Amino acid sequence: MQTTSWQKGTLRFLENYNPSDPEEISFRLILRKIEKGSTLDFTSYKDKCLKRRIRVRLRSLEIDSFTEYFELLQNNEKELKELIDTITINVTQFFRDLTTFQFLMENIMQVMCEDKARETLRIWSAACASGEEVYTIAIAIMEVFGRRLEKLKVDLIGTDIDDKSLELANAGVYPSKNLRVLAENYPSYLEKYFVPSGKDNFKIKDSVRRIVQFKKRDVIKDPHYLNMDIIFCRNLFIYFEKSLQERILNRFHEDLLPNGYLVLGKVETILGMGEKLFKSISVKERVYQKI
Repeated sequence: MQTTSWQKGTLRFLENYNPSDPEEISFRLILRKIEKGSTLDFTSYKDKCLKRRIRVRLRSLEIDSFTEYFELLQNNEKELKELIDTITINVTQFFRDLTTFQFLMENIMQVMCEDKARETLRIWSAACASGEEVYTIAIAIMEVFGRRLEKLKVDLIGTDIDDKSLELANAGVYPSKNLRVLAENYPSYLEKYFVPSGKDNFKIKDSVRRIVQFKKRDVIKDPHYLNMDIIFCRNLFIYFEKSLQERILNRFHEDLLPNGYLVLGKVETILGMGEKLFKSISVKERVYQKI
């Protein structure tokens, strides 16, 4: 594939790659096209993760190569939007990684509840996708704190960069498959916190929604929330190079209250510079505390 002068001028990544490899060139051009059509910046993202997400679209369209797919993207805004949604949306469910939430409820939230001097509770779910994690946190809070919530100012914030995900989160309607873990382990929660909504769907009750807010925010570029008790940032670091991980960890450290907590995904961990900022509370559950 021959590159045009515009393409050559925008290939800011190519100095580290073989310019004679059409597939690598096309991959870089696809990233550049996404950047031009959105607010995303892939400078510090891992190529392996990005290629895996792009190939989801290739398989759905029965396309074999990045080169062929890049040609399809030309003047195809609908497909570009589908690609951006595929890269940014995360598949999740209620009480995903059940033991993590059990640990948090029993060892952290319960202690917070017993602190009679506490007047506020501030929790941020970064990269919250379609909202299941945020509503799970809300349910956990309601179960642990109970009537104690009446005396607290609760700020439970879910953020994401994807408009489609935030639209789903605000709607609060989910297929039963997304509630499988909850239904199997806490069946009483279905009636307590959800109402049936159409065929095989459930809607979050207003009692849960009232303590939750969703906002569009880029965890890399946009201002963070300060004075947080807990920050959830699960399964986002797997996309980032080490330098960007460390940059975000520094910001999370500033965002948290003294002794505040950071929760990562099960395949993520804090190493190197991050060990000077956070100590591990549970290695298994990837729960860390600000030093």
